[in-house]
Amino acid sequence: MRRKRENETLEEQESRRELNRLRMVHLRTSETEAEQETRRKSVRIGMTRLRASETLQDQETRRKSNSLQMMQTRISETAQNREKRLECQRNIASSSRMAIWKDKENAAYSYNTSIDYKSDASCILGPMAITCQFCSAMKFKGEAPGLCCSGDSNMEQAEQRCKIVQQVKQDLVLKLQDMLHHNNSYIKSFKSAIEKLGPDFRIIIHADQVPAGEHSRRFNKQTTSEVAVIMAGDQHGKRDIILETRNNLIQKIADTHRDAVVSEGNVSDVGQLIILPSSFTGSPRYMHERTQDAMTYVRNYGRPDLFITFTCNPAWPEIENELLLGQKPHNRHDLLARVFHGKLKILMNLITKGKIFGVVQCYMYTIEWQKRGLPHAHILVWLQETLHAHKVDDFISAEIPNPEEDPELFNCITTQMVHGPCGVINPFSPCMKDGRCTKRYILGIF
Repeated sequence: MRRKRENETLEEQESRRELNRLRMVHLRTSETEAEQETRRKSVRIGMTRLRASETLQDQETRRKSNSLQMMQTRISETAQNREKRLECQRNIASSSRMAIWKDKENAAYSYNTSIDYKSDASCILGPMAITCQFCSAMKFKGEAPGLCCSGDSNMEQAEQRCKIVQQVKQDLVLKLQDMLHHNNSYIKSFKSAIEKLGPDFRIIIHADQVPAGEHSRRFNKQTTSEVAVIMAGDQHGKRDIILETRNNLIQKIADTHRDAVVSEGNVSDVGQLIILPSSFTGSPRYMHERTQDAMTYVRNYGRPDLFITFTCNPAWPEIENELLLGQKPHNRHDLLARVFHGKLKILMNLITKGKIFGVVQCYMYTIEWQKRGLPHAHILVWLQETLHAHKVDDFISAEIPNPEEDPELFNCITTQMVHGPCGVINPFSPCMKDGRCTKRYILGIF
């Protein structure tokens, strides 16, 4: 066999290899799932043993050989083969991402009490344990990269400094920048002030210079982050506000014209009609456009199948674990918003990707804020398979679960979805007014 192959021409060699490939494809297509899994397992075991017996030099040689072979293959491949390869890679990546949702499909119609959803990575947000690689800020799973900083701005600053001062090592400049940004509190305050002021404002600090003949303690730089200025020769009220604009002009806002703060300090603009564009979130035109979008859904897909309300719970462990000593959830609106947004994304992934109610055609939701400061979302879902009356009882229940079969769900329902107690049992309940429940719950029906 070896002598025969040594005497082969290039054409014969290519013909033999093509025949072997066709034969292998035929064998692979005729395999059953059990045979395929057995073959793959055998290949994995053999490859593991081979890799384990490799020396470091053999490993490096193999990697270089694979890299060169891959490079030659990529160079010689046609546009059609390249598109097929990329499509195959996309399908593999999509399959791996969707693998965690396979067991969730139609799970709402057959609730399994044995599944521990608290330990399921697709159903929990988790602690604030992700560190930003640029600014070292702590973030929750799934939060956007730009939530804390603008990215690798340190690299841009280092490049700019190396352009100004020639023959400077950029890696050394980066290390110095990182050290100062992490350990020098004054740099953090200065950067925060620069970001707020914008490009039209210049800051010049000469802390080591004082006017000639004056006391050194009188004109040195301030030591606090807030500075009060007394205007000599001008009369102001006790709670008047003095604004210095970026064009170096001073404007006064009297205590009786506090509404001018929202009109950029111009008292004459108070009461002036301003039409907000649709790009302004929450404006009438913005709401009108969103209403038209919602009606388009109804016109194309009919009435929605599901109306779901999702409310923020201040007792979520992700919120309680991040509170500082002495803080309450209502002191951290930023934390409430971040945790709620993360959990809402998880819920929408369960509905759309996990298909717990079936295949979703489209969805929409709006987020509102309650008077006590907690956000909640109203969600509309259009399903591909319309829900019928005989399916309603499969996923909607008004019964209290059995505490022995599912104690976790029992505790959740009884603490979060049962009103009261109020009435005679608890006359000081927030819903009680003049001895009656303002929500019109009657104790006798229970």
